[in-house]
Amino acid sequence: MSTEHTYHYVLSTHWDREFYQDFQGFRYRLVDILDDVLDGFNDGRLVGTFQMDGQSSPMDDYLEVRPERRQEFEQRVQSGQIKLGPWYTMPDLFIPSGESLIRNLEYGMQVARRAGGEPSRVLFCCDVFGMPSQAPQLAKGFDFKMGFIWRGTNRPDIRHLDWVGADGSTLPCYRFGQNSYWGYGVHVRNVNKFDVPPSVERFAADLAHYSASEAACTQPSAVLLFDGIDHAAWDTPHYAQLKPYLAPAEKNGIQVTHTDLDTYADAALADWDKVHVTLEGEQREPSLLKHKATESAQAVLPGTLSNRVWIKQQNHACEILLCQIAEPLAALQQKLLGKRIAPGLFEAAWRDLLRNHFHDSIYGSYSDETDNDMRSRFRQTRRIAEEIIKDCAQRIAANVESESDHCITIFNTLAYPRNEVIEASFFLSTPELAENGFRLLAADDTELNYQILERIETRHRTLPFPYKEPLHEDSPFVRIALPLQLEGTGYQSLSLVAGEPTAIANKIQTAENTLENEHLCVQVSANGTLCLTDKSTGETYTDLLELEDVGDRGGHFFVDALPEDHPIRSSNVSAQIEAIHNGPFSAALKINYSFDLPTEVIDLKRSEHTTACAVGITVTLEADSPQLKVAIDFDNQVKDHWLRVRFPLGFKTEEYVTNTAFDAITRLVDPGYIAEELSEPVPVGFPQESWMAASNQRRGLSILAPGLKEVAARQDGESTTLFLSLLRGTEYFKFVDANPRAQVLGANRFEFAIRPIAGAIPTAALNAEAQQLATEPVLAQTDAANRYKYRSTHAQQLPSTYSLLEVSPEVTVSAFRALSDADYELRLYNASDDTQSTSLQLESTLEAIQSTDLAGKSIDAVTDRALLSLPRKAIQTLRIQ
Repeated sequence: MSTEHTYHYVLSTHWDREFYQDFQGFRYRLVDILDDVLDGFNDGRLVGTFQMDGQSSPMDDYLEVRPERRQEFEQRVQSGQIKLGPWYTMPDLFIPSGESLIRNLEYGMQVARRAGGEPSRVLFCCDVFGMPSQAPQLAKGFDFKMGFIWRGTNRPDIRHLDWVGADGSTLPCYRFGQNSYWGYGVHVRNVNKFDVPPSVERFAADLAHYSASEAACTQPSAVLLFDGIDHAAWDTPHYAQLKPYLAPAEKNGIQVTHTDLDTYADAALADWDKVHVTLEGEQREPSLLKHKATESAQAVLPGTLSNRVWIKQQNHACEILLCQIAEPLAALQQKLLGKRIAPGLFEAAWRDLLRNHFHDSIYGSYSDETDNDMRSRFRQTRRIAEEIIKDCAQRIAANVESESDHCITIFNTLAYPRNEVIEASFFLSTPELAENGFRLLAADDTELNYQILERIETRHRTLPFPYKEPLHEDSPFVRIALPLQLEGTGYQSLSLVAGEPTAIANKIQTAENTLENEHLCVQVSANGTLCLTDKSTGETYTDLLELEDVGDRGGHFFVDALPEDHPIRSSNVSAQIEAIHNGPFSAALKINYSFDLPTEVIDLKRSEHTTACAVGITVTLEADSPQLKVAIDFDNQVKDHWLRVRFPLGFKTEEYVTNTAFDAITRLVDPGYIAEELSEPVPVGFPQESWMAASNQRRGLSILAPGLKEVAARQDGESTTLFLSLLRGTEYFKFVDANPRAQVLGANRFEFAIRPIAGAIPTAALNAEAQQLATEPVLAQTDAANRYKYRSTHAQQLPSTYSLLEVSPEVTVSAFRALSDADYELRLYNASDDTQSTSLQLESTLEAIQSTDLAGKSIDAVTDRALLSLPRKAIQTLRIQ
């Protein structure tokens, strides 16, 4: 045994909240595990720290059913014997937004501190499926010491390295090696063998061999012996054999210190100058076959990006509701009316969402029973956010000064100004409005033109009151298209007046199959594909929106093509085209056809029998918009397949770009993977947060697709084709017998937009447009009943237009929220490769601005709000008072 090394034993368990069992199944086991840990501390059998897998949520889950042990548990947290956090739940790092990753760390550390302890300050990512390029900057922003990583990197031969993030931040890292974070369990505790009887001699030999092999791969003197396999209890017989080796004692020339990851990080960093290996940027390398032979292979399991696609869609919708709508609206209400939303409401909404961000949960790699739990938690998050949004919007609107009895107030909750056609829906709550038509007037009595998209003659509304009987009434209801300019983080109030509106004759639909505005001309072909012309460049893109389907035997983790399978495309279908609406501000066409696909996979072949799947594609073009909005309704009636939509570029490129957490990543069309060298199927899908784009510096396409997380590109002859994954239907999950819900049968809807590019890819603009696409303006309707309920008798009446905060879109806004009664937080980032400057316009009473780290610690004062400069790839957090 080398005397140059010290040996550090860390006891943990990798706790999957949901996986091959549902939450209650795993929690039942968690109770026994943590009971044993507490009992071990109490009777002296356990003398070192128990590391809670980098998470704090297991404490909440445990104490919910063990409240009688709260004081005892928290005492162990306070003494450092149980180490919680920094995550609340260990998430996937690509499917949740970058802002959600920050909130996860923030809340995980908050929960640990509420228990009286100091949270762990290492970024523990032992089993996440690849790691984004900005993770080192996130770690630096929370002042973390070290990262502990595994998947996405093919360096099992070394344990320590520097990971350099997109902005240049460097995170010292420990990289788990042979058998991953299971190494100690496999080689010392023999957890994968049932025929090895424990003995003192066997333990001594295994410990000596494993310690020596780890020391050989360790550059600093501190060697980590990490004992934390999946869902495992504290191994008390093994620990009794280890005890004679624990400092201050030693045995057989080996002395081991039972410690925690933070203390180990300090020991390793003490002579980090011995570390000379560097990783850069995003880490998503597939596993290599040569490492499998030595049990050192890792896998990024990329099929999880499109598995149970509804999870990804609902998650993105909840993130938008919280980050981009509810939190800014609550801040707006607090500033204008002095009324703060109860912080516990936001905490409850985020807690349920973060529970769904646990990596196996958000991947959809679980047994079908968990589907209901996921839907329920999404629903709780959504309903809390919806109530906050409704209450804040109605309360502000009711206090806006107006001479009209009937108003609609439209809120832009994004920090960027918006100038676009919006959809607004409201009641015609008087006979005059319902029968005589209505006009919309701005504060200066200027009439605003609009287009009616839909009218429902009877729709019910209920308005509860604190002290009176609820109002129940039926009125006509309309949905309109309205061109409107809105300032950032603010509102505009419009009067609703009876009378015929001014008519406008021009229409966007110019032929049965053609839509055209100032920027685009779109023609629908007989097979349902599109021909799109970008008027700014004169370039035309053909065969857009063709569907492509292949068989898939890969299960939850991989897309794995069938042998001798060939893609089935929708190019030969016969489509019917119908107009949905047509007017001066919005026109929509519906494309309907039947797509016949093999019914299932039998013996690794797609069946000869086919089943018709109904496809309905709605394309919408709005006045003066450079985007074509698309909604695909797909009635999935077949199994074991992977459905994507194609976007041929008409030119060849070697690379394309996708956005990820706080970054934009350039990806190779052909990454150069060789199937024979990999121990997992060749990755054919790659992550995006909300958009992908490709350009030849003269022209190109971007696809804005919030909620759809998997994209790809392929060379098709002399042209490159972009692909957006819609769904994967696959039942196989090796840990359970059957998972029929993972086939995602039935109705599915996918929404995105096509946006041509002239020149280079405009990263910040695409971030802003993707946010705008996902974040609809909020409307509050005001009449006598609303004013009675919501108008404050103490607040001064509000102006008809207002902006609290506006940021020019050279950078991206990640969050704006109230932190306290007087403090607000604004987070910006620059995903481009160049320094960007932005102007920051604040309401005049907001004066003090401090830059902070991600943990909220002040860095310095911001003196020039008119020209705020962000270095390349930088994340900047501001506290505003």
